[in-house]
Amino acid sequence: MAEPFGLAVNVATVVDLFIKVGVQCSEYCAGVKAAPREVRSILNEVDRLGVTLGEVKRLLNGPNGPKVEASQNIRSCVEDCRLQLMLIVAKLHQGMEVRGLKWPFKKGEVASIIAKMERCRTSISLDLQIHQAYVLSPWPSNTSC
Repeated sequence: MAEPFGLAVNVATVVDLFIKVGVQCSEYCAGVKAAPREVRSILNEVDRLGVTLGEVKRLLNGPNGPKVEASQNIRSCVEDCRLQLMLIVAKLHQGMEVRGLKWPFKKGEVASIIAKMERCRTSISLDLQIHQAYVLSPWPSNTSC
């Protein structure tokens, strides 16, 4: 059985990390003359992922929240997002500790991070669609194909 409010708390933590990533990326844009294009790419993917997690949060607060809460795949994807965002926040913070602002990511790293976030977002979206189709299905849940 899923722990009470576990997924909701994890979603809230991820949303908080989105804000931290946004603030730190904004500081890079303001502080570095030629801020890398990757800043915009990371922010765009974080925004898209935020919209998807907003949908998870909305469903968690709805009448079928316990069913969404029980989804191990959604839980796993949200945890993956949280870990990825924690990595981004730590790296960005590391780049700010240097004397001046220094972009801490290599080009291949940014592409890999964005690809992981895209996979998380796509997986969560697909799981939400399956969940909604199941909830809206006119067939009893105990029938098999």
